[in-house]
Amino acid sequence: MAVEERTVDEETVWNNKNRLKFATTPLWETLSLPPEVPYEGHLRLSADAEQRRIVGSGALVPIHEDLPEFNVGVDTSPHGGSPTYKMSVGLPSDRLRATQEWNAGDVPTTTSTLESNLGPASLYYKTQEQPGSPGDMKSQGFRGELKLGPVTFFGERTNTGWEGRHPWSGKLFRDPLHAKHMGHTRYDRRTQEAGAKVKAPVGSGIAGLKAARRYMRTLFPHGKGESRPMQQAPNITSVEGGWEGRVGSGTLGISGGADFTRRIGTSPYAKGSYAMEDPLGLGGTLTATGTWANPLGKSSGLETWLEWTKKF
Repeated sequence: MAVEERTVDEETVWNNKNRLKFATTPLWETLSLPPEVPYEGHLRLSADAEQRRIVGSGALVPIHEDLPEFNVGVDTSPHGGSPTYKMSVGLPSDRLRATQEWNAGDVPTTTSTLESNLGPASLYYKTQEQPGSPGDMKSQGFRGELKLGPVTFFGERTNTGWEGRHPWSGKLFRDPLHAKHMGHTRYDRRTQEAGAKVKAPVGSGIAGLKAARRYMRTLFPHGKGESRPMQQAPNITSVEGGWEGRVGSGTLGISGGADFTRRIGTSPYAKGSYAMEDPLGLGGTLTATGTWANPLGKSSGLETWLEWTKKF
């Protein structure tokens, strides 16, 4: 087994604070497995100095592509915060992968995902729960994509449910005080979106166009003997496009679009940026950006700014 050496210097201390700052190069350790085991074992430890988090992970990587790959990991902070535990199994080519994640926060959350990539088609399924929480939030999401040349067709649906509260007492509707009068105690919301997007080279850059339509409806708690109330939000059709490429000595990016809310109005927006590397001979990147938007019910606004960034 071999572990890469880690250095420690004055950069390993938080600015003006006694907090350890790990080097950017992570620790790696390779496990020696018996020859008859068709896997390679790896352990990894790294840290994000800015986020003040430590990440540890382990993996069993198969020697042959037809065998599954196993991964476990933990993401935590020595200075407080909620740890996250993650476990996944899948084929190395990501043709199929299942992941289970637990976040041990103030409101513990369990997330399960299943992903599949088979040629031009991809599927994604996700469930999320907050067991033991007062609101008992549960959600299910599904997304599918089909790529045909430069065009990608997609569809997505999310169902979310949570327990309702009485507006006067503040107690949950499932509380015995109210449950005996309720026919349904939860809110149930469904959102759906379907559309297509395309990317293709145009001139010295890449152009993209996306069009989608989405809608949302919400079912409300109701008393016994009553019909369940439903609210249908106005359908929204979105169209957006853009282009990014090399122009002169820099990179130009332009984009814009609009949200068309049925029977209400239109919300157009636009953005442009131009970035140049080391224009003043001092290193870094100089970027000029401008945005414009005219949201529904509000006045239009234009913002511009100039930014220079450099890593030291």
